[in-house]
Amino acid sequence: MSQQLPRTRRCPAALTYICHGPTRKGKFDPNAAKALGVKPGPLFGRLQRGETISLEDGSAVQPDQVMAPDIPGHIFIVVDCPNVDYIDGLLASREFDSYQDTTDTARQPKLVVHLIGDDVLQDPRYQEWMNRFSTSTEHVVSSERVCAQPVLFRSHAVSQLKLSQLDDEIFPVPYYNNLPSEPLPEGLRATACRNMLKFQLEPKAGFAKDDAVIFDHLSHPDETSPEYKEAVVRARQAAGSKPVDAFPGDKVHIVTLGTGSSLPAKYRNVSATLVKIPGFGSIMLDAGEGTLGQMMRRFGDALDDELNAIRCIFVSHLHADHHLGVIQLLRRHRQEKPVHVIAPRVFENWLREYSDVEQFATNMHVIQNEHILPGKEPHGYVLESLDQLRQALGLQAVNAVEVVHCRWAYGLSVTHASGWKLVYSGDTRPCDSLVRAGQDATLLIHEATMEDGMQAEARTKRHATVGEAIDMGKKMNARFTLLNHFSQRYPKVPTLSDDHNNACFSFDLMSVNIQQLAFLPKYTEAIRLLFNETAQADEDESGQ
Repeated sequence: MSQQLPRTRRCPAALTYICHGPTRKGKFDPNAAKALGVKPGPLFGRLQRGETISLEDGSAVQPDQVMAPDIPGHIFIVVDCPNVDYIDGLLASREFDSYQDTTDTARQPKLVVHLIGDDVLQDPRYQEWMNRFSTSTEHVVSSERVCAQPVLFRSHAVSQLKLSQLDDEIFPVPYYNNLPSEPLPEGLRATACRNMLKFQLEPKAGFAKDDAVIFDHLSHPDETSPEYKEAVVRARQAAGSKPVDAFPGDKVHIVTLGTGSSLPAKYRNVSATLVKIPGFGSIMLDAGEGTLGQMMRRFGDALDDELNAIRCIFVSHLHADHHLGVIQLLRRHRQEKPVHVIAPRVFENWLREYSDVEQFATNMHVIQNEHILPGKEPHGYVLESLDQLRQALGLQAVNAVEVVHCRWAYGLSVTHASGWKLVYSGDTRPCDSLVRAGQDATLLIHEATMEDGMQAEARTKRHATVGEAIDMGKKMNARFTLLNHFSQRYPKVPTLSDDHNNACFSFDLMSVNIQQLAFLPKYTEAIRLLFNETAQADEDESGQ
């Protein structure tokens, strides 16, 4: 696994696909066959199969005498034009000549899909090129500027809307925009791409009926039950009944972008936690696939500012649900200041190999987890990068911790110069190495993949149960324990006993200062009631 791939080089080419559907054979005309003296029966079948037959009088009947003409397959084209620099090459290509400015309906595409970058659609050359296709050709344009950003998973947005009744800053409604930032150019025959847009080629080409329901939280009907509303009132009263004293790190902000395990699901995306340190910058703890999209849903128009505040991305191990989103973050990051990626050694090899294919980082420093384990003395480039990171975020210590999950699996411990400490488990079984590294932590963020009572499965898969994660916090003497990485197969809100008053569940897009974790358990009853109702609604919907 550590053997590197042969070096390659980036290819700037953009691929466009011209797709032809299969030709459909013409239909058999029984009346034409009868007129030629063919009797119904086996001879009809032979003609349909393309065989020439002989009649009793010795005359021959050819299949083309009794078959309608073949029907050419529909044509559709997918165009990739990343930016205006590609337009000249597109215009110079002769591959499109037979599909444009033609009266031959068999050569006229039914659909052209345009995957284009900013400013391409506004370029008169591109618009003229589009208009050379037949007026019967439909165009679908996918571009950030002309496409709206509506909610895709309506049920998730509705549950977030209900959660926001508890605290709309901790549980914000996901960002969306049902209107594009700018309209399609006037006079252009095109449709802006949108979620679940369908175009059918057969039997008749055209857009399928759009039955999507547009989510708008301002006009959404109140679907909350009286029981949930009462639970919200009780929770808010309990949460505000006792002020929380200040302590080091109390204003450090935790945004749980993805709190599920293995695969993205409707209510939980895969692992990603953003730690925002006031006055310094941010640390991203793992970044599974879709992390950039989750940041967009959480931060909206402030996305780029939040991205560019990231100073460190920590990758705990090499399972895809913890690192597939890293490249997207680095590609979008302006990198005016260095981004430090702390990751297993083999992940650095992967980044190097990927950079041969696509440029995604211009100011990145990689620190291998293996070089910052407890007892290790970094030196040279590692020490220089580590000192730069500590200075950028005001950190006193940064250590990776070997944990029990898979090969090259690590947790992380960071201590800030102002006196607070954060420990992140990654994926792991309960282990002494993490307990030692996390002593007196201000916050432990620990995986809780399995429900209590599933210890055997947790041991087999090298994960922790809810109870085991909470016990880890107790052994560390952690002020707070925040649970995440829940299995997508089990209840959204596992059970906690009353004595777990410093342990909290995390939810996608939840945003909370560490200080607020003191009263977050007060919301558990209302949250459990909400998700029980949501689960029932999902069952009712799936049963319809």
